[in-house]
Amino acid sequence: MKEWLLSVGIVILIISLLKIVLPNGKTKKTVMFVFGVLSILTFIKPIVNIKDGNLDLGTVFESKIDYQNDYIYFVYEKNAEIKKKEFSEKLNDLGVKNAKIDAIFSIDTKYAIKYEKVIVNLKESVILSENKHIDIIEQIKKTASEIFRIEYKEVIIYE
Repeated sequence: MKEWLLSVGIVILIISLLKIVLPNGKTKKTVMFVFGVLSILTFIKPIVNIKDGNLDLGTVFESKIDYQNDYIYFVYEKNAEIKKKEFSEKLNDLGVKNAKIDAIFSIDTKYAIKYEKVIVNLKESVILSENKHIDIIEQIKKTASEIFRIEYKEVIIYE
């Protein structure tokens, strides 16, 4: 896309300079005609990209799709951050402080987010609850599966 914009800019610059420099007459008309055709070809190049005799219309939309995919991934990363913050607050309510949380997600073909795993690292955390350790682990898994809408077995806890 940058190359195309650069080409368009150069063609417009050359045409402008030729209009100023060339004297009026047949030569100017011929040169302007040639550069007019060149400018038309430059403008339509991304629309109809000819490669090996085949028309390739897909290259026109590739960069736009890449930008959209990057934006969608950015939005879902922010969604994951919000979910992790919500989960962290729930863990604080359960008496688990400073747990490290990681959410692994994917984006399906319909651009919907799907959380695949939630990893909770309790190695450096402090558990203030008076419940038994096993109960806390079960509560953490249950809470994670509810918030991230994943199966209970997809919550991994490192102690």
